[in-house]
Amino acid sequence: MKPVVTIFNMQNEIIHEDGYIGARGNAKVVRERGVLGKTAGLLAVAREHGIPIVYVGSGYNEAYDGLNRSVALFADAEPGHRLQVGSWGAQFHADIAPREGDTVLYRPGIGSFATTVIGSLLPAPEDSHVYVAGVSTRLVVEAAVFEFTDRGYPVSVVEDCCAAASPQAHADAIKTLALFAAIEPAGQVIGQISGAPEAGPAPG
Repeated sequence: MKPVVTIFNMQNEIIHEDGYIGARGNAKVVRERGVLGKTAGLLAVAREHGIPIVYVGSGYNEAYDGLNRSVALFADAEPGHRLQVGSWGAQFHADIAPREGDTVLYRPGIGSFATTVIGSLLPAPEDSHVYVAGVSTRLVVEAAVFEFTDRGYPVSVVEDCCAAASPQAHADAIKTLALFAAIEPAGQVIGQISGAPEAGPAPG
C-alpha cells in the first residue's frame, strides 16, 4: 500500500495566535495539544521516506469566486479579505509549512474533490492508504475522511495531529470518525510509514 499524508487547514488565519480564527481559541487548543510539533515530526519522516504530502487549505481569489455567501461559516471571510490565496492568513503555519515537492491545494468550501484536483493526484484506493491530520477535527477532518472513504480509500486519522474548538468537540468528532477510519497517534503512524516501501514521485 502506498501511504499519502494529507494536512487540512493548518493555516495562519485558522491556527496562528495572530490569525482571526486562531485568536478566538484555535491557537490555544493547538498549542496545548502539541499539534504542530507532532505534525512536524510526522512530515519529517514522510519526507525522509519519499511519502507524498498533500496540503489542502481554505482559500479564495480576490473576487471570492466559489464562496457560498449563504453559509455564515464562510461568508465573513470576504468582508475581512481573509484567506486570499497568497496572503499570510492563507499560508500554512511556518512550523509545518509545505516544502519543495509537496502539493498545495485550496478550495472555497469544506469538500476537496469537487473543487480541487486531489482526486487525480492520489493513487488508486486499492493501492493506497491516506493519513489525515488537520484542524478542525469537527467539520474539516470529518469532511475529508467522509470524502476519502466514499471513494474507497482506507484512512487513518492522526488523532494527536488534529484539534477542535474544545476537547469535547474533538472527542465527539473522533468518536464519529472511528466508525469510518482508524484512529492512530502520530508515533504509531511514523512507525508504519517508516517501514513502508519507498514511494514514487510526489503528486503534483
